Amino acid sequence: MAKNGKRSYTKYILNKSTEHGSDVPILKGIAIGEKISSGRVKRLTSVSEYRSFNDGDILVVEMTTPDWEPIMKRSNGIITDRGSRTCHAAIVARELGINAIVGTERATSILAVSYTHLDVYKRQPKPPCSKRVSG
Repeated sequence: MAKNGKRSYTKYILNKSTEHGSDVPILKGIAIGEKISSGRVKRLTSVSEYRSFNDGDILVVEMTTPDWEPIMKRSNGIITDRGSRTCHAAIVARELGINAIVGTERATSILAVSYTHLDVYKRQPKPPCSKRVSG
């Protein structure tokens, strides 16, 4: 826990409630962004499927390349199977100010249209200053 009392998250776990009320992880991945996004989940296997993507949908793909950017600009969030903090999807998501969960390994095989909410909390605590700077 950070000094300011807030939790710090570097990974995101998408949970599903069970009959017994407990949460079961659906996906784990690296969180990019600090917002809550919502939209209809849309799995695409190729950029050529762009016609099925609507403004505000959450893009779910194996990975992105620059060809995906026009679709990414229309999305409310991005979820990828592959990637890390420095992958294309993560960089573009930060530039566009939208959330992403990258490196889930299996989002394209699990997520269906019924999932419509993407929560990403990623707050990194600032390292303590070791030297005082006087001005």
